[in-house]
Amino acid sequence: MNISKIIFSFSALLFSSLTIAQDVFPYMDNVGFMRSFQNGYSRQVEFLPPVDVKFSEKIIAYIDNKNDFFIYDGKEKEMISNMASSYQIGYHIAAWNTGPIVNVWDNGKKRTLTRFGRNFLFQIAWLFSRI
Repeated sequence: MNISKIIFSFSALLFSSLTIAQDVFPYMDNVGFMRSFQNGYSRQVEFLPPVDVKFSEKIIAYIDNKNDFFIYDGKEKEMISNMASSYQIGYHIAAWNTGPIVNVWDNGKKRTLTRFGRNFLFQIAWLFSRI
């Protein structure tokens, strides 16, 4: 075996062990449960099919069948609001409004951004939460 094959095999082994995948990935199973595939295992998130689902690499945000807004971060499911009009998500952050009130969830912390903003852009909420 020549040295180039050994170096290639070693680097392929090294880089394959350093791959980084997204933390959560939602899917519906054959029974209708919403599940998340994480670290090689499947976890049940919701028993009934949700009305709307958005996900990123770190969080799953969804509106369940009772129109409650939830965020699942791979560890726990947290009820955020029971009247979310609209919501948007980013890498590990979510913004939603309930009427004119715009809120943000960032790594488990909820914060009200404004009480006078009906329409919002997620980029503005994301920049504001970093200040």
